[in-house]
Formats: sequence, C-alpha cells, structure tokens
Amino acid sequence: MAEAVEEVILKYGDSIRFTKVEYTKSKAHARRFYDLSVSLYGEEELKKRMRCAPIPSLFIDGELIFDVIPPRDELINAIDSAVKKCGISDP
Repeated sequence: MAEAVEEVILKYGDSIRFTKVEYTKSKAHARRFYDLSVSLYGEEELKKRMRCAPIPSLFIDGELIFDVIPPRDELINAIDSAVKKCGISDP
C-alpha cells in the first residue's frame, strides 16, 4: 500500500502529507495505530476482541478509505477527492 501511495502522491508535492504507520517500530506509530483502531471499532471492541485497524489500510484525514491495495485509478480518485475537499488546487 505504501508503495502505491508514494508513487501517486508525487504530483502533489508538499500539498499533502503521507505517514506510513509502522506500529512495531515506534511508540508514536503504535499510539496512532491504536487511535485509528479505536476510531473504527471503539475502545471496548479493541480491548475485548482485539479488533484492530486493517493492515494494509489507507486513512485520509482519519477516515478509512481502503482496507486493501486499490487499483491505481481508484487511489488517484480518492486522493484527488480529498485534496479538493480540503480546498487545495489541482497540482
């Protein structure tokens, strides 16, 4: 997923930020993964049933957009839509 996103976002330059959450390598990333999981399923589901955010997944502005690696066109459309929603002009 990261490679697909990194390839597509090049045309946006500094207009968007992509963060690959590697929860096993950093406490900050582990916390972000926890927060994303709670936002999807709630703290009770996470703690009692270990329902975590899907891997791989793509969140845009905290919202789960893809839980599988999407076709390139769908990924571009999702990013374009998010960019327009934020009021950023086309690159």
